[in-house]
Amino acid sequence: MFDYFEQFNKLDPKIKEKVSNPFVMGVVDELEKKYGIDLAMVVMMVMIKAVLVNDLAIYLSDQFSLSEDKAKALATDLKEKVFLGVASYLGMDLSQLFVTKVVGPKPEEFKKEVPAPTLDEYGQEIDAI
Repeated sequence: MFDYFEQFNKLDPKIKEKVSNPFVMGVVDELEKKYGIDLAMVVMMVMIKAVLVNDLAIYLSDQFSLSEDKAKALATDLKEKVFLGVASYLGMDLSQLFVTKVVGPKPEEFKKEVPAPTLDEYGQEIDAI
């Protein structure tokens, strides 16, 4: 553990500051509470590249016995909220971040026929009640 801490402290101060400033440390604290895991060592290990950021979900699953879904969710939270400022330094694959699933009508819903409106004797549409 001391070795990781020592290596982390040898990082460029500008890079180190991006993951150790008060705002990011607050985010890490929130994630620790949410997932019930101590993440300080994880952050240091990713920053010194002992754990590759693109393999973070696998590491979290193995290290903390998390389900695949929970490990992926935590890895995504860390990437989006903690490591985004150092993405190029870490060689992060940004293609899967901030991806939202778009939910829309199903194709069969487009095929439904809409009944013609009912018209009164003057040709005006009558509202169906």
